[in-house]
Amino acid sequence: LSICIWQSFFYIGGEVSLEQYNPLVLLLGVFVLILGLITVARILRECSEKVLARISIILLTLILIELIIFGFGLIYLPPYDLLHVHAEAVNMLDTGKIENIPYYAKYPNQQPITILLYFVFSFAKFLGFTNYNVVGIAFNIFAIFLSSYFVYKICCFWSLRAGVTSLFLFVIDPMLFIWASHYYTDTI
Repeated sequence: LSICIWQSFFYIGGEVSLEQYNPLVLLLGVFVLILGLITVARILRECSEKVLARISIILLTLILIELIIFGFGLIYLPPYDLLHVHAEAVNMLDTGKIENIPYYAKYPNQQPITILLYFVFSFAKFLGFTNYNVVGIAFNIFAIFLSSYFVYKICCFWSLRAGVTSLFLFVIDPMLFIWASHYYTDTI
């Protein structure tokens, strides 16, 4: 969240203004983040396995809450890819095929997410949900949450402390949840 606040320093009067920021503020932010991570590591080192398991549940809950708040709460001007991917997946419900060939020839990495969204939207339509924007956001939230859970479980093979640390990093990483309302192959 502090990184989101930091991003606001780059926009003065609604205009991108990278030349007007102070690099010392960025260095201070990096220093504070490193000190914060060191503090969390020291606290986790002293926790028992039972406490770490409870912290894991709390952090997973926080991740899900962040994804829901940012996924459904933020209003974006839709970026270029989002418009094409969403519109093409909805269009495929009627036609059954991809029609925007020039776009997908230029961005072939967007084909899998479009096809996946088509199947998600088809399932939602079968269940009676026709607000495909909400369905897409909910699916993206689910997929991002599932990926954070899998990273946690993989880190737990090393140690439970490593798993909790990965969840903590997910909680403070805005790129995890800020894109919850966008349909991009890399977020899925």
